[in-house]
Amino acid sequence: MVTSIALGLIGNYCTIPGVSVNGALVSNMTSVYDPGQIDYYGNSGPAFFTDVMSVFAVEYAQSIGILPGVKIKLRRFTDCGQYEPLLDQSYSGSPSGFALSILAQDIVETYPDVIGVIGTEYSSTAKGVAEVLSNNKITYCSTASGAPSLSDKKKYPYFWRVVPSAGTGEHFYQLLSSFNVTRVAVVYQSNSELGRGFASDFLQSMMAHGITVIAYMPVSLEASQEMIEYVGKSLDASSVKYIFLSGSGSFLGKILDGLGRANFFSQDKVWLVANLVSTPSPDTVLVANKTGIILMYPKGFPNTSLQKTVMSQFLEKYPAATDPEFVYLYQTFDCVMLMLLGLQNLVRSNSSFTIDMLAKRQLQEHINFTLFQNLGYSGLVNSPVELTDNGDLASPWAAYYYTGDYLNITGTIFWENCWTHLYQRSVKRITTLLYSRIVMILNQFFMEDLLLLHRMEDKLCQISYNIQCRIDMELY
Repeated sequence: MVTSIALGLIGNYCTIPGVSVNGALVSNMTSVYDPGQIDYYGNSGPAFFTDVMSVFAVEYAQSIGILPGVKIKLRRFTDCGQYEPLLDQSYSGSPSGFALSILAQDIVETYPDVIGVIGTEYSSTAKGVAEVLSNNKITYCSTASGAPSLSDKKKYPYFWRVVPSAGTGEHFYQLLSSFNVTRVAVVYQSNSELGRGFASDFLQSMMAHGITVIAYMPVSLEASQEMIEYVGKSLDASSVKYIFLSGSGSFLGKILDGLGRANFFSQDKVWLVANLVSTPSPDTVLVANKTGIILMYPKGFPNTSLQKTVMSQFLEKYPAATDPEFVYLYQTFDCVMLMLLGLQNLVRSNSSFTIDMLAKRQLQEHINFTLFQNLGYSGLVNSPVELTDNGDLASPWAAYYYTGDYLNITGTIFWENCWTHLYQRSVKRITTLLYSRIVMILNQFFMEDLLLLHRMEDKLCQISYNIQCRIDMELY
């Protein structure tokens, strides 16, 4: 009788010094954090910390009685080949041929004991891998891939994630409609699945609601300063006030900084982003201009007790992990917990199902995203952690503005209608987002009366609080 199962970990192991790679399988992975070898804010940071958090999460899950008596093996797979030092800073998911031709096939054919995977991949890479794994009924939980294209459950029925994605354009529409906006422009990262996906989502929402998109401009991450200035001139010529920038954090930072260097920031421009802006240092032109940037971002309500317990134990081993969201620690922990809870529920749901059948991939048809959709798990990213019908994290969203103090953001949020009870019962019941007015002072935007209205059982109440924080999780 088999009493063990295997899960796969997919990551940018090509950025970790000292690993050995056979095909896509990784061995000799270190569990010791060496800041001289691992760049916390490079690609190696998330690759290392999601790995050690996965190990920690498995141990934690079994310590509280999940899948008792079952040995859980972890197999590591690189999505970018052998170790290459330059990739720590330069890799952004492309080219993705290795992941599709070697990684995916290794998981499907060479290692048939792997029944599910947890991945921290760029969307451009995850797209092909997720399709192959879905075709072979191997479930995949993503900690970071944010592209809306991955929400297509006809194409990716076994892919799910603990980050929100599809529908971002609708959140922006609620904001823009409250300002009576009729014209917008879009600048998107052309060589990024995430950039193209969010731009398309935004475009479709604007068109559906009658807002004119007067410019839809593709720009590469490698764009020259001359190209960025051309974008600025085009936007100025169009006299458009609201501009949606879509892409990776590095892309957003490069475009905004480049426009700032060419003096294209002005008091009448509003920059809309759905990802965190990466800036090289507090001294960049982007920060110095204190330009008005509005960030639309998910705002979950974590299980703070569990978060405190988990992170206190984890930080004992890895005290350097002081920015847990930047290296996807919360998302990784919740992926592992949901995966194991779902598999446990599956085996217990039918007296004829066994761990042996699970380990031999005889239950794979039951392990699509719906198995993990609503497990009642109260997690680190949300409480409860629920998935939408697209397999994305179900989460409320909030609007923030950048303060001009490096990466810090702030905002004032007012929620009406007993939000705590509403959210615990069903995120899907949120019906309307109304953002009233934004006051612009010194080219910064200060949120006033940001309202989330909802009626439940004819009882209304109001919860309000200020958010002044730094958010570090960038979508891939």
